[in-house]
Amino acid sequence: MRVVILTEGGGKKGFGHISRCIAISQGFNEKEIIPEVYINGDKSIDRILRGIKYVKFNWFKDKTKTLGLIENTDILIIDSYFIDEAYCKLLAEKVKTPVFIDDYNRINYPEGIVLNGSIGAKKIRYSQNNKIKYLLGTEYQPLRKEFWNAKPVKIKKKIKNILITMGGNDVRNLTPQILEQAIKIFPNENKNVIVTKSYKNIHRIEAQKDGKTIILKDINAKRLIELYKGTDIAVSAAGQTIYELAAFGIPSIIIQTTDNQKNNLTGWTDYNSCIYKEHSVRTLVQKLSIIFLKLKTYSIRRKLSNNLNNCIFERSTKCLIERIINFFENTISYK
Repeated sequence: MRVVILTEGGGKKGFGHISRCIAISQGFNEKEIIPEVYINGDKSIDRILRGIKYVKFNWFKDKTKTLGLIENTDILIIDSYFIDEAYCKLLAEKVKTPVFIDDYNRINYPEGIVLNGSIGAKKIRYSQNNKIKYLLGTEYQPLRKEFWNAKPVKIKKKIKNILITMGGNDVRNLTPQILEQAIKIFPNENKNVIVTKSYKNIHRIEAQKDGKTIILKDINAKRLIELYKGTDIAVSAAGQTIYELAAFGIPSIIIQTTDNQKNNLTGWTDYNSCIYKEHSVRTLVQKLSIIFLKLKTYSIRRKLSNNLNNCIFERSTKCLIERIINFFENTISYK
């Protein structure tokens, strides 16, 4: 079986698409299938793809080369916010089973599979097209292999470790303001701040930190797991990271940093799985200290953790791969 993955990411685009495509690739690896991965990205993607075979290539721009590359492909995974309907159709016509990863019903997709593993996916009004198989909800959320056996953290009576992670580039420059409020409310607790080389505000974060703040740059998945296991509360962008935090049941403040995170934000709130959702920078600064104080209450954190545990499926990646392969096999048999 030949599987090809086309995705994008980098300093300006973020790393969420790459992260979930890594998860999908790892899921196929479990079936002894090695996908070919093509990424439209810059040099910043190299750090998160260590140990993973991929080709850096602008498949979005060079359509002729891309259409040639995917000849004789059984399953094609496409994860992009920029591809249009016409190009989707061209790609779909070249392969046996196209899979389109979608977050907010962005365009009308051709025949194949539409995957939306977000928590709010089932509330999106997708067109009822009988030629499309919809895989919707967190039971199909692609989580990286390191998170497949994640166990919920123990909720302690007192907070000792706070995690701040605002995605691959902190496009809204929120980390310094979040850290400032965290220092005011938790002066004696550990503040771990994750940043990447794509952050333009590292100097501001460095200037803001206190003696209990550690800034972690470009950490790998193994180090991230260790960090999560010791985290009591987190402040996170509402992207792919929140699903990894949820796998560990970490009570979190979720902040919308891009428009495409709106459904994530709404979904977590609907399931009472986050203490606070916010998309206004001004309001965030005003309210964050109040929310931090609220999170000091043990019973609130315990309830949030339990709700998060109910939203994440341990076998989500494996279940996703099984459904894709079954769809492919059934389609071939029917033809």
